[in-house]
Amino acid sequence: MVRNVQTVAMGLLIVVLDVPPTGYDWIADPLGWILVLLGLAAVKDVLPNSRGLSITGWVCLAVSVLTWPADSVATIDDSLGWVFSLPEIAWCFLMCDALHDVSEGGRRMTLLWLRNLFPLVGVLPALIYGGGLDWLTTPAAVFAVAANVTLIYLLWTAEEGSEAEEGTGAEAAAAIRARNEARSATRAAADGARSVASGAKSAAGTAKSAAGRTADRVWPWQTPERVAEREKKSRSGSGRTGAGDSGSGITGAEVVAKVRKRRENRPNRRSS
Repeated sequence: MVRNVQTVAMGLLIVVLDVPPTGYDWIADPLGWILVLLGLAAVKDVLPNSRGLSITGWVCLAVSVLTWPADSVATIDDSLGWVFSLPEIAWCFLMCDALHDVSEGGRRMTLLWLRNLFPLVGVLPALIYGGGLDWLTTPAAVFAVAANVTLIYLLWTAEEGSEAEEGTGAEAAAAIRARNEARSATRAAADGARSVASGAKSAAGTAKSAAGRTADRVWPWQTPERVAEREKKSRSGSGRTGAGDSGSGITGAEVVAKVRKRRENRPNRRSS
């Protein structure tokens, strides 16, 4: 695996290494991109997004063939040369992103910063040619050289010594692929946990809003204080009624006797 990644590094070195403008680039950039594509084909099972890297590499190969002659359209104007360099910058960005996913420790952090630096390398020439900021010419060139050299170094030293620990060939590819799948599963689990937490928070907010609306619909006489007071009055009224009935000591038979006596006394009153 290490030799294949070093093949990619060697091809990128041929692409980046140019002779002065007055000379002739005797090491053609298409040869460099052919080496890059050969190296990528050998590690396609190890690097994430190998398909995107291969497609971008073929685009860079086609652009390098068009811009290789000394009288090509890319040499007419510097801004056109920058436009034709955008596929190469995109490929470098994708490569940094792929290496970032299979790296550990400080190398992983370095690749993260380098990945974020390549968009800056692509944007600075636009500010120079489109915005007239000529003072950015030197910083842009320094950024571009530093980014390319750093990427070549990281490619040349990628996974150094890992073949002895993880095996060679299919074993190394299977080990790295399993590690990438584990990372993807961890990210998916974290995303799922965040989704569940967000759903629970949303449900809690909905329940709180519903409770607030229910509380707003309670009428003044339905408040707990009014209900308790009404029940207390009801219990006290029923208690007084029961006490009066028990204190009188009048039974049903006595009531019937009184009614009969009253009816018997009615004829006597009429006769008198």
